[in-house]
Amino acid sequence: MQQNKFDRYYTKYVVKSPLVFGGFIIIGFFLFFWLTLTNKAYIMKTYNARFHVSNGKYTIEFIEQMPLASSGYIYVDRNEAMIPIDYVPLSFNKAEVISDKMLPFSDGTEIKIDIIEREVSLLYLIFIKGGGT
Repeated sequence: MQQNKFDRYYTKYVVKSPLVFGGFIIIGFFLFFWLTLTNKAYIMKTYNARFHVSNGKYTIEFIEQMPLASSGYIYVDRNEAMIPIDYVPLSFNKAEVISDKMLPFSDGTEIKIDIIEREVSLLYLIFIKGGGT
């Protein structure tokens, strides 16, 4: 069987040499850990709310509790669209949406709001937290 030049080179220097093979393994581990440490993922909490429109102002009435953050992502179906918003608390469970865009929700629509709780590395999310919530 005829081998081309690359196959002979690869077999001679990579497969038969433990130093080169070990080097590939070590470089692979370093790349994996470096990439998982530098890539960040958001930990989000979802809140149920009701969307209201009155006098051209948008308000959100949180069903459980109002989060401490002042921004998040609002949606009805996560697969369709998630709209970033900022809001200002008005009372215990109501907030006014600060937006110069017209939001596509009608009065009384049940919505969900995702609030970013923190940002963690991918390494933490995979190995320490185990991917769970």
